[in-house]
Amino acid sequence: MDREQLQRNRRARFGSIRQIYSTARQENRFVSICAPMVRYSRLPFRALCRKFNVDVCFSPMLISDSFINSASARDADLRSNAEDGPLVVQFAANKGKDFAKVAQMLYGHCEGIDLNCGCPQRWVNALNYGDILMKQPELLPTSSSKREEQFQTPNFPFLLKLAFLTICIRR
Repeated sequence: MDREQLQRNRRARFGSIRQIYSTARQENRFVSICAPMVRYSRLPFRALCRKFNVDVCFSPMLISDSFINSASARDADLRSNAEDGPLVVQFAANKGKDFAKVAQMLYGHCEGIDLNCGCPQRWVNALNYGDILMKQPELLPTSSSKREEQFQTPNFPFLLKLAFLTICIRR
């Protein structure tokens, strides 16, 4: 089965991210999302969340170059099944070509991909992933524009996770 057919099958079963938001708006309710959590957003936890009517689940953050270059990393880091949807897969990437390749590889296997621009962990920052992309914004447009140039598919969302730090000063 080709990727287009896989994506059509997923769309028929789970709908699109846009449809989920539209339906929630029509029903005057919020969209329930299970955000990505380090070491917890794997398949068993996502299945549990779906039993509590979560609309969309995220995978844990995966590293793009490991995902691209290692079948064992793909198998270990991203397990899924026919019931695992709607699913957004989150990646750490700092090269547009890597993120575009990830998008191509995942098309037909999830409802969207997410570029993590909010992870503050030191080891992630040391690799120029996560919130370092907000501190070095010249890296971010390259990642997102390259993805758009190299992989254009309608209704396959490309999301950005951003984290903002608010500093409160008490007097």
